[in-house]
Amino acid sequence: AEYNIELAEQPTRIDDLRGLKLVTDSVPITVEADESANSLEEVVHLVNERIVDAVSLKIPKLGGLRNTIAAARICEAGAIKYRLGAAVGSCLLAAHGMHLAAALPGVDYACELAEHARLLNDPFEGMPIEKGFARLPKGDGVGVRPVKKAKGKTLAAAE
Repeated sequence: AEYNIELAEQPTRIDDLRGLKLVTDSVPITVEADESANSLEEVVHLVNERIVDAVSLKIPKLGGLRNTIAAARICEAGAIKYRLGAAVGSCLLAAHGMHLAAALPGVDYACELAEHARLLNDPFEGMPIEKGFARLPKGDGVGVRPVKKAKGKTLAAAE
């Protein structure tokens, strides 16, 4: 706390929920479940038992947009913070996450929505990172599009 740390993400083993609650109850820093929030059932348990202060929601891990929205609503009902956590994948996944983060009223904390920048040969384009920022894509659908192909080869945006 003296170093102004804002968030401690998953400070215990995945299955050590007693330890996670102990940390949450013992420190003034926001404690977030990440790997311990792999399903709606786990999110319900984390919230009902007030095991953490926050939950990192990941679209693929929770089974898609519908379940992620449900998990957010569960957190909201229990007064638990939430954000969209890192989900390594294409910018198509990142664009869905960004649109979801923009639509959910409880997202007021930094989200991890730029993991696609680390992907080589992303099959989608349209969500560049500029000066450390990703902007909400505009356009049809979620605003990204497949990379154009030439002679059967997928071209990466950087090529």
